[in-house]
Amino acid sequence: MCRRTLGRLTATGDGPGVPIRTERTVRVEAPPEEVWAVLHRVGDYPSWWRWLRRFDARALAVGERWRCTIRPPLPWTLQVDVLLVAVADGRVDAAVSGDVTGVASVTVEADPAGGSRILLDATLDAAGGATALLHRVAPGASRWAHDRVVDAAVTGFRRRAL
Repeated sequence: MCRRTLGRLTATGDGPGVPIRTERTVRVEAPPEEVWAVLHRVGDYPSWWRWLRRFDARALAVGERWRCTIRPPLPWTLQVDVLLVAVADGRVDAAVSGDVTGVASVTVEADPAGGSRILLDATLDAAGGATALLHRVAPGASRWAHDRVVDAAVTGFRRRAL
């Protein structure tokens, strides 16, 4: 069993494989206050992220449960719920459940060189179905698909949100 703690959340990796760990820092020109304000426009998320096929969300607030259908670069979609467990200026902590399980956080902070740094920290595991099978038999392909979704998220945010 693998345990990973992010802030106040703990991911227990007793699913079908070793969880995928992501630590990524993204630099943007906008100041943190602007990035944070943009992140609160949850209704705009589908226009930023083409891999997001369905997105039912009302707000970026504690206790909100976002229901998502994600289309990774694989021949199937993923159904995922994101429960926002902590939201404060500059940081969001979430628990992920569904076809993918785990924890994730996003932190927005000032970059000493100007603009902002957005830090993504996540530990996710495939929970079942075709995704779990892929992750078990070809973890490199699973990691590749995950990284493509993260790359597309960064690109979409930079191009369409800011």
